[in-house]
Amino acid sequence: MTLITRRSTLQLLGGSAAAASIATPLLSAGSTTLGFAGPPAPPTLYLAHMQTQPEITAMADTVEFQQWRSPDMLIAMMTNGQVQVAATPSNTAAILYNKGAKIQLLDITTWGVLHLLTRRDDITGLPDLRGKSVLSFFRGGMPDIVTRYLAAQQGLDIDADVDMSYASTPMEGLQMFLAGHADTIILPEPAVTAAIIRSEMVGQPLNGFSLQDVWTEVTGRSRMPQAGTLVQSEWAAENPEKLAQIKASIASSIDWMNTEKDAAAVLGAEAFGLPMPIVRKSLDKVHMERVSAAEAREELEFFFTALSILSPKLIGGQLPDDGFYLD
Repeated sequence: MTLITRRSTLQLLGGSAAAASIATPLLSAGSTTLGFAGPPAPPTLYLAHMQTQPEITAMADTVEFQQWRSPDMLIAMMTNGQVQVAATPSNTAAILYNKGAKIQLLDITTWGVLHLLTRRDDITGLPDLRGKSVLSFFRGGMPDIVTRYLAAQQGLDIDADVDMSYASTPMEGLQMFLAGHADTIILPEPAVTAAIIRSEMVGQPLNGFSLQDVWTEVTGRSRMPQAGTLVQSEWAAENPEKLAQIKASIASSIDWMNTEKDAAAVLGAEAFGLPMPIVRKSLDKVHMERVSAAEAREELEFFFTALSILSPKLIGGQLPDDGFYLD
């Protein structure tokens, strides 16, 4: 598990002197911790950056960011109280809520970052995967679900028609792909950019396409509400002023990601274990925008309904009710 503390983040963004000036104190009995968590993907950056904002660091004695590496890890973090705010696939938030977990969806921030990459010349769309082998990640998670839904809408049964295998994380999948263990893979940014650059360096250019583009082709919708931020509902109810600041800080940190890409790439290099230039280039391909869950509800319900065609279990059995969506 990657733990990015407030001190290490400040060292990345502003140097050791700045970090030392507000270093996290040793915690005593009764001290408080505010926990953030995110995946090895772009949402990690806005949450990690938030640690550096004085409005956030004032909320608790220590502010920690942890990287979750599977949906099950995220669920454990949220249910045991280890984390109060987390970047999450939107359907994972729906599953948690429908199972009675005390969480709510705060917003959608990520509108599609999945791509298919291949060394083959005979794959230009999902129907071309028939009879082929494909590597993905997070079996049963958002990447797998989206791929299956889009394939089904284009006449392809993933289980019957495709030899699918899975890595535990995107970065593990990236390493397997670069090592030649697969010739076709589903990846998110920044792993997509890493795969393209490293393959070009060894003279093996890749073909590929965005699953966001396939979503638009299949549904007529211009964006896919893939991931956002969830909060513990009890913490949110007990801390309305802090919740309001979290909302504002998410928006400002996403703005920072979109405008200060060099600094964001430095932070991302540590979070993802990738060279800074690769992360920097990937940020030009990522669409991050904060939309409140209430405002995104219509798009989310369309998305959840689409996923439930595969199985209602993918959203926890039913569409979440009004209590799921925060303004």
